[in-house]
Amino acid sequence: MDSVLTTLALLGLLLLLKGFFSGSEIAMVSADRVRLRVRAARGATGSKLALRLMGDPARVLTTTLLGTNLSSVALTTIGTLLMVRLFGGQGELVAVLVLTPVMLILGEIVPKSVYQQKADALAPYIAHPLSWVQIALAPLVWLFSSLARLAARMIGGADDPSSAARSQVVAVVQMAESTAANAAFGSGQVRRVLRFAQMTAAEVMWPLSEIRSVSREAGMAEIVAARRASGERLVPLYETAPANVTTVAVIESWDLLDPELERKPVDELLGAVRFVPHLQRVNEIIDMLHGEPAAIIIVVNETGAALGLITLNLLVRRTLGADDAARADQPGPGAEPGASAAGARRFPARTPLVEVNEALGVALETLQHSSLGGYALARFGRLTQAGEHFDAEGWRFTVIEATPRAILEIEARRLD
Repeated sequence: MDSVLTTLALLGLLLLLKGFFSGSEIAMVSADRVRLRVRAARGATGSKLALRLMGDPARVLTTTLLGTNLSSVALTTIGTLLMVRLFGGQGELVAVLVLTPVMLILGEIVPKSVYQQKADALAPYIAHPLSWVQIALAPLVWLFSSLARLAARMIGGADDPSSAARSQVVAVVQMAESTAANAAFGSGQVRRVLRFAQMTAAEVMWPLSEIRSVSREAGMAEIVAARRASGERLVPLYETAPANVTTVAVIESWDLLDPELERKPVDELLGAVRFVPHLQRVNEIIDMLHGEPAAIIIVVNETGAALGLITLNLLVRRTLGADDAARADQPGPGAEPGASAAGARRFPARTPLVEVNEALGVALETLQHSSLGGYALARFGRLTQAGEHFDAEGWRFTVIEATPRAILEIEARRLD
């Protein structure tokens, strides 16, 4: 009897080990590295070790898989021997019927679910035992991770850290968007964040055509009047022509309560401005704003004509997909692409081509055109009317709504 209890205790221990390794695998993938870096900067040794382990995902994955498989083999072997001892000739069948659901539920499903949901909290604690196992199994870890890399190269996989990182990010995004992560991020928001850095200034800017600008020579009264009329805190100021924006007046809501506002010098309300070309990547603009978050970016074309504005607040709203009606000082990115008839998708004309390409699985040229409307105008070569269409990349793009000045909405339908 004592030996049976001892064996059951050993089986319970092996089941816990299997659950630990299975859960650790998903936790090390799901943990938020930004939070870990913050904790590591404060001196948390567990977070530092977790980051070091996550820096070599192949070794971590090999360690967890080895631990899981060794635990499974030991658990199955000892469990089967116990069942044969207790039930004789039927022991093998009983072992299959009992051990299979127990190992699947308690050794895989439950641990992975718990560890994924608590990944940020658990990663610093599981890093220590994982590192010990990695040292204890060092020869096997090195052998199997090397074989995995060799096999990847033999079947054509490039030994490229950036490619591996990209694959990991995609996997995490797909996992996050299909789980409870949607409580923090709306559908597609994680994916939008990752796509954002690929965009250009022209794709995320607030177009000057939507902003009320004023001559730099105008008095404060006219600038304040433009601010009140537009409801926007930013008032672009131009010299000689509206396309020659040189600076921006920043008038907050509380400034409007000042009875002496119109008597103040214009220079007191000018914001710090920086100029960027319309093809500059958003990630480079973010780097600029890190050092000067209050700066206002003026986007210009190849001739120096101003096209639009970018602020840190705008970038945040573009990233999160904030609704236009809720904007504070600049418009949101427009409506999300939506379905219309079967096999068709509708897009606001201002939808960035990067988003259209991803939604349709195409490769429309993004170098010269930032939005679907701009691409359509280039294809038509003129202002167009509702009902006109063009074909590209196996899709027919039809203008659904347009004004005499601009295209507003476009439908994409796959060609048969």
